Amino acid sequence: MSVYQWEPYTTNFAEEWDRLVQLANDGTYFQTRRFLSYHEEGKFEDCSLVLKKKGNLWGVLPAAVRYRQNSENTSSKWFVSHPGASYGGIMTKKIVAFDEAEEILRSLIEHVKNLGFQGLEITPPPICYHRIPSDVWSFVMMMLGFQYRKRDYTQIVPLWFEDPTLFYDNKTLGGLRFAEKQGVVVKEVELSEENWDIFYPMLIDNRKKYGVLPAHSRRDLSALSRLVPEMMKLYFAYDRHQQVVAASLIFDISPQVTMTFYITHDRNKQDTKAVLPLNHFSIVKARERGARWLDFGISTVVGVPGYGLIRFKENFGAVGGWRDVYYYEFS
Repeated sequence: MSVYQWEPYTTNFAEEWDRLVQLANDGTYFQTRRFLSYHEEGKFEDCSLVLKKKGNLWGVLPAAVRYRQNSENTSSKWFVSHPGASYGGIMTKKIVAFDEAEEILRSLIEHVKNLGFQGLEITPPPICYHRIPSDVWSFVMMMLGFQYRKRDYTQIVPLWFEDPTLFYDNKTLGGLRFAEKQGVVVKEVELSEENWDIFYPMLIDNRKKYGVLPAHSRRDLSALSRLVPEMMKLYFAYDRHQQVVAASLIFDISPQVTMTFYITHDRNKQDTKAVLPLNHFSIVKARERGARWLDFGISTVVGVPGYGLIRFKENFGAVGGWRDVYYYEFS
């Protein structure tokens, strides 16, 4: 019999859950109950699990139910990493050994199958989120028969160089000098309702260009700023007339990673090149707080690369990595 047992999450575990995530090798704010609680009641059917080892809390797995359409016009019930966060995965108190990872995953497969699900899907954080890099979960999942549901290309900027502009290309450096001459200044601003009222309409307008809406509502961002204010930063770029011409929402998502969650700009003021100093400001501030990486996010859509976006991020010294989603379907 395994020393590991899975149990349903209840609110009684909330504080201990969040403390464990803080200790986990690849823990981020995304896996905390504080973060996940910003979603409106009933939006997701939560089926998160806690992992116990000899009766003590040893790990957590944020998850929800997702129904998938089948080819025969029926739906199947899947256990998936919580859709209300970019990453999920199994968080444990300590880095697991290979045989521990295998035992935990085998017990998870059996437990989820016994709950009546058709399959399970896990979205672990990319390796740059690890305090100590470890691919043990990924390897063991593949060894046990998991497959890739999706592989996206994400881009991250290394922050351990004294001069953050060391790997900027000449075009970006020239654009920064131009924006400075145009009087563009970037500042951190309060997470206030007044500033959300400036930020969100600009974000909506930007997304309309691509025929999409932001993943988060105005209410979502306001709720997050109350629940996890220490995680969030809001930066505004002003022109010489003190008008906001660009903005970015930043998440200090873990001790070693700062994430650029949203970048937006006034489409009528693109000639100020304000997005360039805005990104530079984010990189400088992330480095100052001791982060090792700035995560610019994915540059693919269903695996198809956005070449212009990739090049734009590379111009700030970004390098590439995988953001993977794994699945296991029960026979």
